[in-house]
Amino acid sequence: MESAIRVLRDHGLRKTSIRIKVIDLLSSANHAVSQPDLEQQLESEADRVTIYRTLKSLEEKGVVHKILDMAGLSKYALCKDECTDHQHKDEHLHFHCQVCGNIFCLNIPGLPDYNLPAGYSIKQMHLSAEGVCVSCSKG
Repeated sequence: MESAIRVLRDHGLRKTSIRIKVIDLLSSANHAVSQPDLEQQLESEADRVTIYRTLKSLEEKGVVHKILDMAGLSKYALCKDECTDHQHKDEHLHFHCQVCGNIFCLNIPGLPDYNLPAGYSIKQMHLSAEGVCVSCSKG
């Protein structure tokens, strides 16, 4: 909870109970989480619209980033500290497990550095791979 409050303060967001709970849930998950999953976990505390608005404001302020799964469903994960409301800097690999359907944010050193032609600038980059995660490959 302390960590969630610090994140909200650092990003200039009001400290509401739903924002704190969403950040805590995303922080404790080892994979990206969908809005329906959050709705299920928070059903007695917030409705769909409140959770949607919470995720939208957290994304706009650089607290979370959105990843589309293989079916086009949005899933959310916490951003690194360098993300702001002006630019997401989550330049890491999103690994989509073809067995369990989970998406994992993998920070792998040595990701490609792109030298774009003059006049181009990257605002956001999405790197993804599909395969079998470590948990599914064991079973």
